[in-house]
Amino acid sequence: MGKGRPIEVPEVVEALNLLIQGGTEKERSNYLGVYKLALYNAGIPLPQEFLEAKSDSDKLVVIRDAFVTRRNKANQDLIQSINYTFEQLKVDELEMALRSIRGLLLDGQTVTDAGFCCDKNGKVAEGCDFKPKSGAEIAKYQSIEYRNKKTREKISQKAYNQPDIKKDDYEPLRFMMLTTRDGDMSRVYQDDYLWLKKGIAKDIEHFPTMIQRYISEVGAAHAGDPQGGRFFDYRDTIAEEMSKIPSPEYAKGKTLERSVANGMVKGWWHAQIAILLTLCNDTDDGELVAAVDDDLDRWLNMIEIFSNTKATITLPNEELKLYRDAAGNSLPGMANGNQVKDGATLEQQKEYLRYMGEELLIRLHHAFGNREDVRTNPVIKKLGKLFYSIICDR
Repeated sequence: MGKGRPIEVPEVVEALNLLIQGGTEKERSNYLGVYKLALYNAGIPLPQEFLEAKSDSDKLVVIRDAFVTRRNKANQDLIQSINYTFEQLKVDELEMALRSIRGLLLDGQTVTDAGFCCDKNGKVAEGCDFKPKSGAEIAKYQSIEYRNKKTREKISQKAYNQPDIKKDDYEPLRFMMLTTRDGDMSRVYQDDYLWLKKGIAKDIEHFPTMIQRYISEVGAAHAGDPQGGRFFDYRDTIAEEMSKIPSPEYAKGKTLERSVANGMVKGWWHAQIAILLTLCNDTDDGELVAAVDDDLDRWLNMIEIFSNTKATITLPNEELKLYRDAAGNSLPGMANGNQVKDGATLEQQKEYLRYMGEELLIRLHHAFGNREDVRTNPVIKKLGKLFYSIICDR
């Protein structure tokens, strides 16, 4: 909906900053009239401070600040409108909207409540690491317009398919229609930041199982991925909403939350490493014992993976090479029972993860192994089986 994107700092403001900070007195004098006219054309009244300013540089500062104030006011009005729209949706309407927002973000026609994209038949097409399964094809999002790369003008798919349209001049743009309880229609695009920021927050709130997908794509750009994770710009929102989920690994201030907020989680494997270290280093036994069965089952699956007892999925070396903690440090290693803090090899790092997983398993067995439902609860039985197969046999 065009207006759904945050009002970016205009090019005129960026140019003003350059002129104020690095321009000569003559340049500032020559361009003052130009930017005064730009202010007028934007419909922004000339501030009283402009008349009181003594130098051209001070007057340019006033003009720049007037643009920024207008942008901030417009964004605040838009945020209020967005909040109202989501608040007016009925439960079924909200859930439908959230699933559409996922498709918009992930370019998938159908995305499960756990964040997995599906094929055209609605079958999950991604593995636990959110990468396409071998031979599977994700059904792409269908609602698309096209935007001119220079003019930013949007045209329909039908118009784009006309023979006189220069296809190279346009880029695809996913969108969705959001209908409020009042019957108003809002068109939300894949780059409508404020709309999608609110949508992500609502999605995590209503479907906490989505969190693994969101945290797996918050990584900053790096040599292996110059674009960075698709949710990098939303990482603060994701970290904040994650901290509201009542599972100990998601709590504010812990390793995982700091890694997400700092853009250090560059994939599902990195998320699992950060979760393991959070549970081992930042979580006490009282927090562990308060966990529900779904939490425990998720942790046991993670321990199995890092102990290499699940042959169907193994930690790729390239993922381990890229891993950095919240402070930007690489993973330590383990050799002959001693921790290797600097310069650990990949095998030593894998041994460290295996060791940490086993230490966590011992703590979990101590916390849950004596429960009354130890013989009937499938998750507790799984805990006992894993404990005796890994710890007692080592």
